Amino acid sequence: MRWETRDFFSHYCKMLGIKGPRVAPTVLAVAVATVVGGVLRAMGRPSEASAGTMAMLATDARVSNELARDVLGWEPQVDLDAGMAMTESWLRAEGLI
Repeated sequence: MRWETRDFFSHYCKMLGIKGPRVAPTVLAVAVATVVGGVLRAMGRPSEASAGTMAMLATDARVSNELARDVLGWEPQVDLDAGMAMTESWLRAEGLI
């Protein structure tokens, strides 16, 4: 099955009880991330908000686990929905959400 970035982030939006994920034109997302990330870093706060991050999130690239399967014999044990359900349980148990 093919998943898009918004499918991944929609799980986090659901966990937080917010509508989303919000989608913006790449040019706008890059500009906002550049400004916000720059301000946060200037304040001494870590931030992954950057033009590079937005460009990566906007790509239509596929990531394959074929090499891990071929070299290591690895196969995923859960699908995205099950994995995100486990992630949510862990985040709640740790008091992070």
